[in-house]
Amino acid sequence: MKKASTIAKSVNPFDELSKDGKKIFSNPWNIAIIQELGKGVKRFGELQSDINATAPTLNSHLKFLQQEGLVHRVAKRTIPPTVEYSLTELGENFLALFQSLKKWSDDYTIYINKRKPVTQKKSDNRGNPQNLKPKEKKPMNLKEMRKLLHDYKSGAVSEADALTQLKNLSVNSVENIGGFASVDHARELRQGFPEVVYAAGKTKEQLSAIFKSLYERSDGNLIATRASREQFEFLTQAVPAAAYDETARMIYVDRKIIERRADKKILVVTAGTSDVPVAEEARLTAHLLGNSVGTAYDCGVAGIHRLFAHINEIQRANVLVVVAGMEGALASVVGGLTDKPVIAVPTSIGYGASFHGLAALLAMLNSCAAGVSVVNIDNGFGAGVLASKINRLSCS
Repeated sequence: MKKASTIAKSVNPFDELSKDGKKIFSNPWNIAIIQELGKGVKRFGELQSDINATAPTLNSHLKFLQQEGLVHRVAKRTIPPTVEYSLTELGENFLALFQSLKKWSDDYTIYINKRKPVTQKKSDNRGNPQNLKPKEKKPMNLKEMRKLLHDYKSGAVSEADALTQLKNLSVNSVENIGGFASVDHARELRQGFPEVVYAAGKTKEQLSAIFKSLYERSDGNLIATRASREQFEFLTQAVPAAAYDETARMIYVDRKIIERRADKKILVVTAGTSDVPVAEEARLTAHLLGNSVGTAYDCGVAGIHRLFAHINEIQRANVLVVVAGMEGALASVVGGLTDKPVIAVPTSIGYGASFHGLAALLAMLNSCAAGVSVVNIDNGFGAGVLASKINRLSCS
């Protein structure tokens, strides 16, 4: 008789795939590119913004998918020249297969949630229920809230029990971790995304414990700002799905499937290349919160013609984030070129009299352009969140 492990291995569907088929399925970038191209023809810059990939990463995976016959590349003789990507018939077939698998997975989750849980009461030798010590109540998160609603709808939970759990939601939503952190698991219910962790000043062990708790008890994308690579490498032992953006100094988990509207885009603009780390913090934050985000970097007032090269993008954007150090004049200039909200982010870039960003902060607060708001020095995260909230108001 075969051992159970031998039987399980012999029917593993992934093992039945060819070596070439495994190369497509096993790489998340391939899946992300094919999903985006399934929405229509895309240019390189659009794809890069939609899937949040670096140019080298996107370029290498596009070349691979072209070689494998799933993606078609067309170079158009326009001025300037443009290149467009689309799915081949083989690519369309792969996308249909992937979508079928996802639909089955979603249907199965609904089926599991509808099943009435079977509970058994422990009793003593006489058949009387034992006085068991009540278990410690854990905080309810979005997944558990959804399950409670399904159970009430199906009759598995009474109205009285459901009301009791809902009344205790605010009390039971905070989880104490090791005496050094109180994690707010109800924040996703109130604000639409889980609590964001500020990593600076935390030990790698503390950050890992907090992030693991959020990963296990929430549905949305996760963010830890101002994180080091050392913290990230330690954290991946607890949360292997985590990724790290060196430029933005962010640890994140991008797991929630979000339809990002291309017609409601946030544009992040910087005065100089030195401002890019703060800008990338804003861009990646807005992306993870469900927005389509574009960038226009290194177009400060010292070479104003560089900004005018992006005038069409500026005027099409729904919200703009302008990141600048030195004298901080760029925010006022951009504010005068658009009728949309402008969020100014002063950075600590500059020489002595810039006072680590104070000069740019004061200049932006005194902007003569209408519709310019200002966040704290180097606060790319805050700008990304605010831009997302404004943008999603117009999407609803």
